[in-house]
Amino acid sequence: MGHAATNLAILGLQWGDEGKGKVVDLLSPHYRHVVRFQGGNNAGHTVVVDGQSIALHQVPSGALHPGCFLVVGSGVVLNLEVFQQEIDRLRDRGIDLTGRLLMSEKAHVILPHHIALDRWREMGSNPIGTTGRGIGPAYEMKTARMGVRLGDLLHPEQLRDRIHQGYEEVRIRIASTPQFPVELPSLDSIVDGLRQASAPFLPLIGDAQAHLHAAWRRGEPILFEGAQATLLDIDHGTYPFVTSSNCSLGGLFTGTGLPPQALDGVLGIAKAYTTRVGSGPMPSELQDAMGQPQRRGRPVVVPYSPLRLVRWPHHRPRLPHQRRGRPGHHEAGRAGRPGRGGPRHRLQGRGGSRFHQDPQLRPRLGRAAPRDHAHARLEDPHPGHHRPRPAAQGSPELPRRPHRDRRMPLGLPQHRAGPT
Repeated sequence: MGHAATNLAILGLQWGDEGKGKVVDLLSPHYRHVVRFQGGNNAGHTVVVDGQSIALHQVPSGALHPGCFLVVGSGVVLNLEVFQQEIDRLRDRGIDLTGRLLMSEKAHVILPHHIALDRWREMGSNPIGTTGRGIGPAYEMKTARMGVRLGDLLHPEQLRDRIHQGYEEVRIRIASTPQFPVELPSLDSIVDGLRQASAPFLPLIGDAQAHLHAAWRRGEPILFEGAQATLLDIDHGTYPFVTSSNCSLGGLFTGTGLPPQALDGVLGIAKAYTTRVGSGPMPSELQDAMGQPQRRGRPVVVPYSPLRLVRWPHHRPRLPHQRRGRPGHHEAGRAGRPGRGGPRHRLQGRGGSRFHQDPQLRPRLGRAAPRDHAHARLEDPHPGHHRPRPAAQGSPELPRRPHRDRRMPLGLPQHRAGPT
């Protein structure tokens, strides 16, 4: 038996907390590689195993499955101390990542002065409501070409020079506002701490882009795990109340180095109600008692900031019994008035169109209606016009399209028979 490799991206469609980690954990056994391509430890996924919850901020959620190779892409910003804590927690629960973890040499590192700058900004008059973990300043230093990449850790003698310029800018900013006191470690302590924290990860740093390209050419299935969600995207979200990375589909390609041809499908995750952490507009926020249980209940988000906003989606989904059409469309049909948009052919003694009333004639999944209408007793308000012709005797039956199981999750590798 063989199967067609399908590379799938899991993305959030709202402001996060949609349950992406659960879906990634469910689909991971079908994939050889699980890739995290953007974000930092401001996001995370909670996975429940044997009644115990495991919070993963930076380690891909496929870590729980021994057959998955984990890749941290170049679009991620890493706090190495937090990353080590996650690996230790997984090891304590019997989950070993030895030999199946690769960290991109192009990924940037979150440093203590990034965290200090993030907290200093939140003390000002226009706080955004960030998690205060230094993710925004780390991306800012990356864009300003003052960041430190994982590949720089392989040359410890150059770390001080790489850190110095960004550190001085942060020190000057914080010193200019003594009314907002923020503790800033010394440059020497930051350099020494980074050397110590990076020692266990040096063997894991490599060329993640080349690894993923080789896996794609071999036809190995790849699962891409998105963090945050579309409405928090730095370009396409509710700016300025957004995160600092591209957490929509475009961030996948810049955060991995793969071309769009490498992706076969996208699975968007949403939930019936919407929550978000931090500040930002929410036009349909629930201020009544209905929204309170989500605020007071057990936190459902991995970051430690509590839920603030709860609302219904702006677009209510159409219920199965609701019909399409403009207002008054069906009332005109029931009154038997012909015209544009109103059903012409009515079943005798009933209201509604013949396709809605007779289950034998109702089309399903967009297929054409049956051609044999001879058994239906029709009443035409315009005799001689638009009357359906009965099928000719002995006419061959039209071929049907092959059936597809629409319950199969999009992107799940479809098994097919092949040479053994």
